[in-house]
Amino acid sequence: MHENQVTISLATTTSTQYKDGGGGNTGVNYKVPPCWYQPVQPQDGAASFQKLLQQYNFDEHHTDPGGQGWPDFPQWLQGWTDQLAAHENDKPPGAWYESDCTDWSTSAAQAWGQSNPDFLYVPANTAPVGGVPTITPATLAQYALASTVLPPPTPTFSPDPTQPSYVNLPTWAWQSAGNTLDLTATLGAQSATVVMTPTAMTVTSDGPTARGVPNVCRQVGTVIGVPWVRGDSEPTSPGCGLTFTAPGNYVVHADVIWQITWTSPQVTGVQTFPDVHMNTDTAITSKEIETIN
Repeated sequence: MHENQVTISLATTTSTQYKDGGGGNTGVNYKVPPCWYQPVQPQDGAASFQKLLQQYNFDEHHTDPGGQGWPDFPQWLQGWTDQLAAHENDKPPGAWYESDCTDWSTSAAQAWGQSNPDFLYVPANTAPVGGVPTITPATLAQYALASTVLPPPTPTFSPDPTQPSYVNLPTWAWQSAGNTLDLTATLGAQSATVVMTPTAMTVTSDGPTARGVPNVCRQVGTVIGVPWVRGDSEPTSPGCGLTFTAPGNYVVHADVIWQITWTSPQVTGVQTFPDVHMNTDTAITSKEIETIN
């Protein structure tokens, strides 16, 4: 709110790596604007909204009676109260948005405050007027995902890549599923938690003489795919691998698919983002087994 400089912070309940500010590796970009509109809490009716205004008034007069920190507070409060009176009977109900900036002392923030109202009443199912930036739980979730650093794939192959594979014999692939990761972005009363779960891995090659057997690994317990054990022949789903039909040097591409969901106390139900793909390359040499007839 206006009496405090509000910044977005990230918190994690796991060992998730992140770069606060959208410097992750998920392929998602989100940059927090210097100023924005955010939903005002609570939004469950005029009575509770009026109570919120009264609380602001009480706090301001007791913590800053001279108006040094917020000299235009009386005008701000009166304008907000007038808006409330104008819209308290609107049907269907809409949402209240309040203007905020990360640093109100900058010239850009002051220019924003002079050209944009402190608050907006937005009818239901419409966007704030003028296309001004808004920060909602959905944008917080996007910001959290953009800040996440997901681990690269760590596939295991059999035979091991340090040893040659052989033509027409399958090369198996699998990896540990690892942990489900979560990251929370918070702004004032709003928050959103993004949950990232690895669900599958595909293996492909740069050569036309490699075929999948199959090439899509599915998660089974703590493993994506099926580890090779002595005596096994070709892997079947959910296991995966490649068979090389000609000798040569190959680059095998492993692509781990992460399922992304998010939740927020301010939003009902579980929401989804598109899957995120993390990949790595491994060099594998395939040789022929030579025999004499």
